[in-house]
Amino acid sequence: MLSSLLRLAFVLWMVSLVVFLLPLAMPGDPAGIALLERQQAATEENLQALRQAWGLDRSLPAQYGQFVIGFLSGDWGVSLRAER
Repeated sequence: MLSSLLRLAFVLWMVSLVVFLLPLAMPGDPAGIALLERQQAATEENLQALRQAWGLDRSLPAQYGQFVIGFLSGDWGVSLRAER
């Protein structure tokens, strides 16, 4: 029973890592893409403000920690298209 729970915890942890790291593997800057979607100028100030608002200016472990905490608390992010 305990080994099954440990395996389940490991699998869930691995899935969370893949979901977290997958957008990082895609080409382009997420902030730049979001500004293009919003039809806003991709100035350095706009990029930096959006990166800070989204927490992209923090280290990867800090971003992952915030991702896990947000997911567990029901905050699954903001849609780039609907902005909700």
